[in-house]
Amino acid sequence: MLGGSRAALGRLRGCGGRLWRGRRRAAGMAGGGMGQRMVWVDLEMTGLDVEKDQILEMACLITDCDLNVLAEGPNLIINQPDELLDGMSEWCKEHHGKSGLTKAVKESKISLQQAEYEFLSFVRQQTPPGLCPLAGNSVHADKKFLDKYMPQFMRHLHYRIIDVSTVKELCRRWYPEEYEFAPKKAASHSCALPACQRCRAPAFRVPASSGSVLAERSMTSGKASKNCSSTETASSRGKRMKRRGN
Repeated sequence: MLGGSRAALGRLRGCGGRLWRGRRRAAGMAGGGMGQRMVWVDLEMTGLDVEKDQILEMACLITDCDLNVLAEGPNLIINQPDELLDGMSEWCKEHHGKSGLTKAVKESKISLQQAEYEFLSFVRQQTPPGLCPLAGNSVHADKKFLDKYMPQFMRHLHYRIIDVSTVKELCRRWYPEEYEFAPKKAASHSCALPACQRCRAPAFRVPASSGSVLAERSMTSGKASKNCSSTETASSRGKRMKRRGN
């Protein structure tokens, strides 16, 4: 489960790191450095229908604006009734069964309310209220469940989200050749990932010569460097505008 958050970090680094350039540094922003932190969340659910499905597992970690992991939060499996688990789709039954998640949910003593309390306590320690966004891979889907089932947790966060899927899709369209070398998503639906797998994806560079708004990033010993290219030639700018249809 924590592997999902870490894998999302790797893919964000891999697809160019950040979409913004010339961002204001931490000292100049409300909340200081803590106000620039990001709250990475990964969920496993019984399905994708927020009206009838429930959260089975949740993990959370905090990074700074350069994607360095600052704190790892709880990784909790939430108890759910057998009738809910029995009503899962065949896909969920197969994958959650193989990963051992279904069995772990049945054995868990943690309620949804207890889980929300623990995650809320964690983010309150690590982030100021109302400033830090929810982040993750396809995190818009997770947000629907968090809005409904963990509203206090969500009220602590900023209303915006950082969805790694957006970065991936922009990179795939603007720089398809480089995208082929981006880190791939691990095929896992459980928190039971080896540490090396759930940690850092390989470094991936978007060449500065491409004039990309996806700033160039490199990795040294698993930490993101700050060597970002902000130059853009007239010819590359014209090519990008033509690619976007402007």
